[in-house]
Amino acid sequence: MQMDLYRIAVSGLKVVILCLALIGCNESKPPETEVTISGQIMLGPVVGGHSHELVLYTSKMRELARPKVNSDGTYDAVIKGYDGIVIAKLIDTDASKSDYIDEATGQPKNLGDNVLLGVIDIKSSAKDKKAKLNITPLSTVAAVKAGIDIKGDLVIPLIGLSKKTVASSNIQVSRAFGLGDKSITEIQPKPIISAVDTYQEGNAFGHALAAISGLEALDNTGDGAPLTKIIKELSLGVPKDYGVKGLDKNRQDKMVLGINKVTADRSPSAKKTLTKLDDYQKKFPEFRLFISLKISALNVFLQ
Repeated sequence: MQMDLYRIAVSGLKVVILCLALIGCNESKPPETEVTISGQIMLGPVVGGHSHELVLYTSKMRELARPKVNSDGTYDAVIKGYDGIVIAKLIDTDASKSDYIDEATGQPKNLGDNVLLGVIDIKSSAKDKKAKLNITPLSTVAAVKAGIDIKGDLVIPLIGLSKKTVASSNIQVSRAFGLGDKSITEIQPKPIISAVDTYQEGNAFGHALAAISGLEALDNTGDGAPLTKIIKELSLGVPKDYGVKGLDKNRQDKMVLGINKVTADRSPSAKKTLTKLDDYQKKFPEFRLFISLKISALNVFLQ
């Protein structure tokens, strides 16, 4: 009798084990989380044959992806198994190649030793599994404001970098430059010049980028990375207080100087096209116009 009970128990246990095994085989593993990051590089229009290199990192500077930058500056990257802060870093790899059309001069230009950044917080729980990260001088202003330092071609996230500072900095930069309340990484810039060197009516974002190009054109300090220097300077004028929208007075002046540089030597037809660029000055109500000063004398404001 005891032997029969033992055999029944063993047989029952085998059945249970077999059932569990079958259930385990039929269960599918949860899908690996992923987010597609896409965007566009924009200083001026990117040109074909550029030598841009784009790398995406975690907040600890662990490489996540190295997406290809297309001939029009667009890119996309699928990030798998990661939620959190993503830092985009753009550098140049060949000084002999043109990377983009400069809005200030209308000429092809190399990125040089300058570094562009963008930073966002991605969530695989997002409904559409997508994130936008346009990489521009203004996204770099926001990244620096959030707590990322640039030392040569090194990018150093500081201790204060957090999801909260990333989100607030991206919005505060948009507000400071008169672009609304959306993250600066999500706004699509339209430059004032096309990839075929033709002036066009840009949007407010394009006007801001043109002003920064103008500031870079005014720089005669011989700095190997003048754009990076200007970006750091502008970041100091972005208010921390969410209730304050504009740049401080000093940086408003600089932006107007940049706009004036862009429009100063343009043809009458180009100036007519760029009417809205002049109107963009109204975004900076505290600016001072130095109309009577020569361009060479204005360089002191960039030093």
